[in-house]
Amino acid sequence: MSDQALPTSEALRASEERLQLALQAGGSGTWDWDLARGGADVSPSYRELFGLAPDAVVTYEVWLSHVHPEDRERCRQYGEAFFAGRETDWRLRFRIVRGGEVRWHRAIGKLYRDAAGKPSRFVGVSTDVTEEQRALAALRESEERFRAMADGLPLIIWMHDAEGAQQFVNRTFLEYFGVEEEEMKGGRWQALTHPDDGPAYANEFMACIRARRPFHGEVRVRNAQGEWRTIESWARPRWSAAGEFLGMVGTSADVTERRRMEQALREADRRKDEFLAMLGHELRNPLAVISVALDSFRLGLPEDSTLAPSREAAERQIRILIRLVDDLLDSARISTGKIALKRARLSLPEIVRSALETSRPDLQAKHHQLVLEEAGARLEVEGDEVRLVQVVSNILNNAARYTPEGGRITVALAREGEQAVLRVRDNGVGIEPRNLQTVFELFVQGHEQARARGAGLGLGLSLVKKLVELHGGSVAASSDGPGRGAEFVVRLPLAGAANRAAPAAKAPQPGGGGRRVLVVDDNRDAAGSLASLVGALGHEVREAYTGASALEAVQSFRPDLIVLDVGLPDMDGYEAARRIRQVPGGREARIVAASGYGEVAGAAREAGMDAYLVKPLQLSELQQVLADTRLLR
Repeated sequence: MSDQALPTSEALRASEERLQLALQAGGSGTWDWDLARGGADVSPSYRELFGLAPDAVVTYEVWLSHVHPEDRERCRQYGEAFFAGRETDWRLRFRIVRGGEVRWHRAIGKLYRDAAGKPSRFVGVSTDVTEEQRALAALRESEERFRAMADGLPLIIWMHDAEGAQQFVNRTFLEYFGVEEEEMKGGRWQALTHPDDGPAYANEFMACIRARRPFHGEVRVRNAQGEWRTIESWARPRWSAAGEFLGMVGTSADVTERRRMEQALREADRRKDEFLAMLGHELRNPLAVISVALDSFRLGLPEDSTLAPSREAAERQIRILIRLVDDLLDSARISTGKIALKRARLSLPEIVRSALETSRPDLQAKHHQLVLEEAGARLEVEGDEVRLVQVVSNILNNAARYTPEGGRITVALAREGEQAVLRVRDNGVGIEPRNLQTVFELFVQGHEQARARGAGLGLGLSLVKKLVELHGGSVAASSDGPGRGAEFVVRLPLAGAANRAAPAAKAPQPGGGGRRVLVVDDNRDAAGSLASLVGALGHEVREAYTGASALEAVQSFRPDLIVLDVGLPDMDGYEAARRIRQVPGGREARIVAASGYGEVAGAAREAGMDAYLVKPLQLSELQQVLADTRLLR
């Protein structure tokens, strides 16, 4: 039966019940205060909100007695102002005490007057807003913590909304630019940038806002002292819990001095390379004269001449000088990108035998025992014969130099997967553990006794590393410590693997540009081949095969670029990317998703990746990623 069919009293009762149920469900209660008799009629839900007995008489004093003592006087004053006509609407937020528990209420009421204009009834609704109040308090506390943290950091911190308007800047921002917070609302920050590069910076930032992707850029700005300085900025999209794009949060840092130092270092490095090249060329002329003179002495002196030992000693020393000059020139050529490899299919055992012939005088001079352990399988590589002989010879000479007279040097060849491996072990003076990471650097001597023994300029091993990497390989040193010998291991792609992993590898271009690259793929062959290619292009590379190991490598290796496979065994690439962004070394790294599927752009961007490549990776795309800081889009 519908309400219209019920008697009037029944319909009213049904309507009242529905109203009371709605009020109770919403945590509200109503009151109707008859000002003439001084009492109020309240709903059952109102009594429940205040903890009033069903038969309790509700008066103004009763209500006020339930108000929290700290809010009572404020409520009393508000009530006096309201009934005196100084407040037109009853809108009050206060605390009550119910059964020892403090609750927050919001009351909204309206005053009715009789025909004479005298207040007669006061009707309203009181709602429990405790949870809302707690949420507001938590939000205020969170905002206060954020501002305190942001203001305490030396970094410039800023926040923009979804339209690109600036919402927040920290104290460091205001102090750095010498401005007030209100001055920075909207897009007025652009007035701080240099007119030559500010517009391009702003356009790129707004493009990132529209594309909802991370931003990175540099721009000149005018600081509080009126100086033009360079800042570097990073920003990431902000999202609500519901997935709504809220804008960008970013940081900026003054990199003026760092850029000046980097430029000075590049200039010093360029001058060093030019000096080495000049020095090498200048030394060749007198060495040529001395060498010709020694050849003449050999022809003119009898074999039993008392001067023969002196001539032989001079010849040995001139060979050392020639080798040092050659290494000096080669180091300069590689640093300036002027060395070219003449590639051919070569037998590694034949390379080793040629190197042994080259190094035999050094080995025999100290009466070393040489042991050659050849692999059972054929070991063929693609490379420059002269340069590979130079690599092996430099390692042998290094072993001979740092092994006491009558020592033992072992040369072992083996095949490991798709790589040819050369190991040179000696029982010489060994290497300090702290020097293992720097032994291949230019002008570094990894042995404590190097200077005392006349170890040369520290060019040989540096040249070995550069030449091996140009061939798509790697070299590593190990030692159990001083007095316990050392081992050098060279790994080169086998001839077939070289074609796949490092086609047309060439020297790094002038200026270096080398990056630290982390390759993450659970397929070890895929990771290895890509790592070999990246290394052949002149970059430092490491491999990881799981998401967990990638997280560890990011923190220790601090890569500039991460090529991340989407399908990893312990977590997918998207989760790995999100976690990488949370660890030291992962926030600034560029992350490129690698997938056999083409539809990964959206997911990759949402996971915080900067770009994606579809397998199989193309050399041209990989080179562009390595060369372009903005990456592919």
